[in-house]
Amino acid sequence: MASIKSLWTSMGSRRALLSVILFLATALPRAIFAAAAPITVRVGYPQPSGAQLPLWLMSEAKLDKKYGFDLQNIYISGGARLTQTLVAGDIDMATTGGAVINAVLS
Repeated sequence: MASIKSLWTSMGSRRALLSVILFLATALPRAIFAAAAPITVRVGYPQPSGAQLPLWLMSEAKLDKKYGFDLQNIYISGGARLTQTLVAGDIDMATTGGAVINAVLS
């Protein structure tokens, strides 16, 4: 029977041990995060336009679920009202133009 020291010094055993360690290092975090509840992200948008296409595609293709998010697209009419909703904390993110942000900050 080979001793542990002789197994460690052989190149094949080192590769096998490193392969097992790398496999566990990559597989375990996925199992841990897969069991976690999805994070809800509420995104407001001021008008239905092509600028919001990435948000809609992400929801329709279920990419949010694939990466552990629950994306909620919320239509809020008007950029000023959308900014007020964002500042109040009712939504997590907003897609709006820079003019509205500059007007609110002035």
